[in-house]
Amino acid sequence: LVVLGDFLHSAQARSPHTLAALAAWREQHHGLSITLLRGNHDRRAGDPPVARGIEVVDGPLPLGPYRLAHEPVAHDTAYVLAGHVHPCVVVGGRGFDRLRLPCFHFGRRVGVLPAFGAFTGAQTLPRAEGDRIYAVADGAVHAV
Repeated sequence: LVVLGDFLHSAQARSPHTLAALAAWREQHHGLSITLLRGNHDRRAGDPPVARGIEVVDGPLPLGPYRLAHEPVAHDTAYVLAGHVHPCVVVGGRGFDRLRLPCFHFGRRVGVLPAFGAFTGAQTLPRAEGDRIYAVADGAVHAV
Protein backbone atom coordinates (compact mmCIF):
# COMPACT_ATOMS: atom_id res chain seq x y z
CA LEU A 1 0.00 0.00 0.00
CA VAL A 2 1.36 3.42 -0.96
CA VAL A 3 -0.30 6.47 0.58
CA LEU A 4 0.16 9.52 -1.64
CA GLY A 5 0.55 11.94 1.23
CA ASP A 6 -1.51 13.74 3.86
CA PHE A 7 -1.86 10.74 6.15
CA LEU A 8 -2.75 13.05 9.05
CA HIS A 9 -3.98 16.61 8.62
CA SER A 10 -2.17 18.29 11.50
CA ALA A 11 -0.36 17.63 14.76
CA GLN A 12 -3.75 17.92 16.53
CA ALA A 13 -4.93 14.91 14.50
CA ARG A 14 -2.55 12.75 16.53
CA SER A 15 -5.20 12.33 19.20
CA PRO A 16 -5.15 9.23 21.44
CA HIS A 17 -8.37 8.03 19.75
CA THR A 18 -6.90 8.36 16.23
CA LEU A 19 -3.63 6.70 17.19
CA ALA A 20 -5.48 3.86 18.94
CA ALA A 21 -7.65 3.30 15.84
CA LEU A 22 -4.52 3.23 13.67
CA ALA A 23 -2.84 0.75 16.03
CA ALA A 24 -5.90 -1.54 15.98
CA TRP A 25 -6.16 -1.40 12.18
CA ARG A 26 -2.43 -2.00 11.79
CA GLU A 27 -2.61 -5.01 14.11
CA GLN A 28 -5.24 -6.54 11.81
CA HIS A 29 -3.04 -5.83 8.78
CA HIS A 30 0.41 -6.41 10.28
CA GLY A 31 1.72 -8.19 7.16
CA LEU A 32 0.84 -5.31 4.83
CA SER A 33 3.77 -3.24 3.62
CA ILE A 34 2.87 0.48 3.78
CA THR A 35 4.80 3.40 2.37
CA LEU A 36 3.76 7.00 2.99
CA LEU A 37 4.94 9.71 0.61
CA ARG A 38 5.09 12.85 2.72
CA GLY A 39 2.55 15.45 1.66
CA ASN A 40 2.12 19.06 2.67
CA HIS A 41 -0.03 18.17 5.71
CA ASP A 42 2.38 15.43 6.82
CA ARG A 43 5.10 18.03 7.19
CA ARG A 44 2.96 19.76 9.84
CA ALA A 45 1.48 16.62 11.42
CA GLY A 46 4.71 14.66 11.67
CA ASP A 47 5.34 11.08 10.67
CA PRO A 48 3.13 8.26 11.97
CA PRO A 49 4.49 6.46 15.05
CA VAL A 50 7.43 4.20 14.14
CA ALA A 51 5.69 1.32 15.96
CA ARG A 52 3.03 1.25 13.21
CA GLY A 53 5.59 -0.04 10.70
CA ILE A 54 4.90 2.56 8.02
CA GLU A 55 7.88 3.50 5.86
CA VAL A 56 7.90 7.27 5.31
CA VAL A 57 9.68 8.80 2.31
CA ASP A 58 9.85 12.06 0.44
CA GLY A 59 8.48 11.64 -3.09
CA PRO A 60 8.19 11.18 -5.86
CA LEU A 61 8.62 7.42 -5.78
CA PRO A 62 9.46 5.56 -9.02
CA LEU A 63 7.40 2.38 -9.43
CA GLY A 64 7.63 0.61 -12.79
CA PRO A 65 6.35 2.96 -15.52
CA TYR A 66 4.94 5.36 -12.90
CA ARG A 67 6.11 8.06 -10.54
CA LEU A 68 3.99 8.16 -7.41
CA ALA A 69 3.75 11.66 -6.01
CA HIS A 70 1.77 13.80 -3.63
CA GLU A 71 1.39 16.76 -5.97
CA PRO A 72 0.19 16.27 -9.57
CA VAL A 73 3.20 17.55 -11.49
CA ALA A 74 4.04 15.99 -14.87
CA HIS A 75 7.33 14.15 -15.35
CA ASP A 76 9.32 13.79 -18.58
CA THR A 77 9.75 10.00 -18.60
CA ALA A 78 7.00 8.49 -16.45
CA TYR A 79 3.25 8.72 -15.93
CA VAL A 80 2.54 10.42 -12.58
CA LEU A 81 -0.09 9.14 -10.15
CA ALA A 82 -0.82 11.75 -7.50
CA GLY A 83 -3.24 12.91 -4.82
CA HIS A 84 -3.24 16.31 -3.11
CA VAL A 85 -6.09 18.06 -4.94
CA HIS A 86 -8.94 15.58 -4.24
CA PRO A 87 -10.61 15.66 -7.66
CA CYS A 88 -14.37 15.64 -8.13
CA VAL A 89 -16.82 15.71 -10.98
CA VAL A 90 -20.10 17.62 -10.93
CA VAL A 91 -23.07 15.75 -12.35
CA GLY A 92 -26.48 17.25 -12.96
CA GLY A 93 -29.93 15.77 -12.67
CA ARG A 94 -33.54 16.75 -13.04
CA GLY A 95 -34.66 20.08 -11.69
CA PHE A 96 -31.16 21.58 -11.73
CA ASP A 97 -29.92 19.16 -9.05
CA ARG A 98 -26.15 18.95 -8.89
CA LEU A 99 -23.96 16.44 -7.13
CA ARG A 100 -20.21 16.58 -6.54
CA LEU A 101 -18.64 13.12 -6.60
CA PRO A 102 -15.05 12.05 -5.94
CA CYS A 103 -13.40 10.89 -9.15
CA PHE A 104 -10.31 9.47 -10.77
CA HIS A 105 -8.99 12.04 -13.26
CA PHE A 106 -6.54 10.61 -15.80
CA GLY A 107 -4.86 13.14 -18.06
CA ARG A 108 -2.26 12.56 -20.75
CA ARG A 109 0.71 12.70 -18.34
CA VAL A 110 -0.80 12.82 -14.83
CA GLY A 111 -3.51 10.83 -13.06
CA VAL A 112 -5.05 12.22 -9.88
CA LEU A 113 -6.66 9.78 -7.46
CA PRO A 114 -9.75 10.57 -5.39
CA ALA A 115 -10.03 11.17 -1.67
CA PHE A 116 -13.01 10.06 0.38
CA GLY A 117 -14.69 11.46 3.46
CA ALA A 118 -16.50 14.59 4.56
CA PHE A 119 -13.25 16.26 5.65
CA THR A 120 -11.35 15.89 2.36
CA GLY A 121 -12.93 18.63 0.26
CA ALA A 122 -12.98 18.39 -3.52
CA GLN A 123 -11.74 20.28 -6.55
CA THR A 124 -13.11 20.18 -10.09
CA LEU A 125 -10.09 19.89 -12.36
CA PRO A 126 -10.00 21.34 -15.88
CA ARG A 127 -10.80 18.64 -18.42
CA ALA A 128 -8.59 18.47 -21.51
CA GLU A 129 -9.40 16.56 -24.67
CA GLY A 130 -8.65 12.89 -24.11
CA ASP A 131 -8.86 13.03 -20.30
CA ARG A 132 -10.68 10.10 -18.73
CA ILE A 133 -12.87 10.75 -15.70
CA TYR A 134 -14.34 8.03 -13.49
CA ALA A 135 -16.80 9.06 -10.79
CA VAL A 136 -17.20 7.05 -7.60
CA ALA A 137 -20.77 6.66 -6.39
CA ASP A 138 -22.71 4.03 -4.47
CA GLY A 139 -19.63 1.84 -4.11
CA ALA A 140 -19.02 1.66 -7.87
CA VAL A 141 -16.88 3.44 -10.45
CA HIS A 142 -18.60 5.06 -13.44
CA ALA A 143 -17.05 6.54 -16.59
CA VAL A 144 -18.16 10.15 -17.05
